[in-house]
Amino acid sequence: MRVTVKVGEPLRSAVGSRKVALELPKGATVADLLSSLADRYPGFRHEFYEREIDLPYALFLNEGQIKLDEVEKTPVSEGDTLFIFLPVAGG
Repeated sequence: MRVTVKVGEPLRSAVGSRKVALELPKGATVADLLSSLADRYPGFRHEFYEREIDLPYALFLNEGQIKLDEVEKTPVSEGDTLFIFLPVAGG
């Protein structure tokens, strides 16, 4: 099945694009999608999983927010879009 991932900085620089399309097997989860991105883009692996400073990425599958502890049990479907970005705080 085909899914789309849209990323903001610094992941955009790591992936080389703001939007990536991936083919995943039926029954895949958000965790599988993230793993596929990490396998395909070593820069993504570093920025998302291995940074010395833990960045608070926000994940949204279509319009619904997903917490990091929910990625293993959240399924993705054909045509879904996962958004990954850093929330902006202002004052």
